[in-house]
Amino acid sequence: MPHLTAAAAPPNEIGEEPLVQSLLDLLESAGGDVDWNPEAAKYAIRRASAILRVELERSAVACGTDGGGLAPWQVRRVTAYMEEHLSEHISVKKLGEVARRSASHFCRAFKRTMGETPYSFITRRRLALAQRMMLTSDAPLSEIAISCGFSDQSHFSNRFRDATGQSPAAWRRERRERAGRLKEPYPIVAPVLGPAQDAPDVPKVAAISGAMIGLEMGRDQPAGW
Repeated sequence: MPHLTAAAAPPNEIGEEPLVQSLLDLLESAGGDVDWNPEAAKYAIRRASAILRVELERSAVACGTDGGGLAPWQVRRVTAYMEEHLSEHISVKKLGEVARRSASHFCRAFKRTMGETPYSFITRRRLALAQRMMLTSDAPLSEIAISCGFSDQSHFSNRFRDATGQSPAAWRRERRERAGRLKEPYPIVAPVLGPAQDAPDVPKVAAISGAMIGLEMGRDQPAGW
């Protein structure tokens, strides 16, 4: 265990200048110990990281940048990280590191800012990704489940049913059938000749259409035209 001076004081009792000096002492200690005493170097780095994290949280509250929630830059970084790693396990500890908060403080701040827990937010984004994949590919549900970060198809189906009231298979089938109906050709409607009148005489319309086709094919103009 390295000999610590100012860094041994509790983080919330360290002023600005002593804080900087403490961090420098810890980092210099780690640099000197890294070759001959790796454990001491790791301890010094962990201590410096803890001090800096607490100070960042204290400064955020003191400056009124979060009001107990996350600052805009933290929201952007955290949500971007979530989107990039939806297919992987995402721990609260890692999200706290991305936001530069302790895990417990991050969870409280995230819920206050986003209106839901990190787990709920991630699950919702995974379900949205799964829906896109179900509509744009023929991949089996078991493959989609793993690709979207669910442990297996059963886990995916349970979460999907909770959110939509349907199983993934029923949801996909219903929307594909609906899309198929929208692609059906519209029925051909006979044109209305002249001002609004009663329905045109069908033989007359047929005769007119035949005459027009004859003109287009280069035949003689029929009598009466």
